Amino acid sequence: MSKTVFLFILFLCMSALSGEMGQAKRYYVSRDYEKSYRIFRKLAVNGDPEAQLYVSIFLYKRFVTDPAAPPFMDWLEKSSQKKYPNAMAILSLFYLEQGKRADGMKLMEEAAGLNSGLAQYYLGYFCLGYGGGKRNKKLAVEWLNKAVMNSDPTAKGLAGLLLGILYYKESDTPKDLKTALKYFQIAAEAKDPDAPFILFELFFNGETELPRDIEKAKEYFQLALERNNTEALVLFGFWARKKRNLKLAANCFARVKKKQVDIQSVIKRYSDIINDRNFETVMASLTVNDSDKSANGK
Repeated sequence: MSKTVFLFILFLCMSALSGEMGQAKRYYVSRDYEKSYRIFRKLAVNGDPEAQLYVSIFLYKRFVTDPAAPPFMDWLEKSSQKKYPNAMAILSLFYLEQGKRADGMKLMEEAAGLNSGLAQYYLGYFCLGYGGGKRNKKLAVEWLNKAVMNSDPTAKGLAGLLLGILYYKESDTPKDLKTALKYFQIAAEAKDPDAPFILFELFFNGETELPRDIEKAKEYFQLALERNNTEALVLFGFWARKKRNLKLAANCFARVKKKQVDIQSVIKRYSDIINDRNFETVMASLTVNDSDKSANGK
């Protein structure tokens, strides 16, 4: 359930809201999970479908322990039955994992019709043939574009990234590359962690219809690093180690190891970038987030 778990956390987009719901979200942002959960639990018992979804998330992720509470799936189903779109989308993923494809797809389509960005993204994802579905590229692009236009930043980022990859990998014309670039930028603006690194690669290496731009490459690598992108952390750690900033290198590699990433494989994969003379130019311009010092230690 790794992908779903990832999306569960992303759905906790804690904007400043008034009232008890807003207070619960603010407690969550400060990681005061017990106080946050108590408010969500109260609202959920009173029938609030959004709160029911959050209670389900808290129990599923074990942010809190509540032996007296019904199982997380019960809360998810309650929220879904009240036609809360994001709960319907997440429940449909559980159905699909359990092999209930007909039920899962029906619920996903209903959630998409109720403007769930997550559902719209997943319908596009499945229409590309992932998850055992039949490939229908035209329909996939339609659903993914709906997700890109959705107000949900998570859905916008995921859909923008997938559309960018689709147009880039299946490019037939220069126009496709420009379209791919547009979608990668949309994903980056929606705070996707991977799109900035892809944009760094594109501008660092250059393409037939996209001149090399080291200044933009710097900008996007910095953004990728700030969002803890795996590849950015590895490359920056490699550079820091080369510069004998062993503390900084260890910090980068430790963050990557938590993701169970093979560091040497990543270094090998990006050897062309590492050996390019502009690599030093990009790395030396970066700022380390947790120390307010420049990457080169000044």
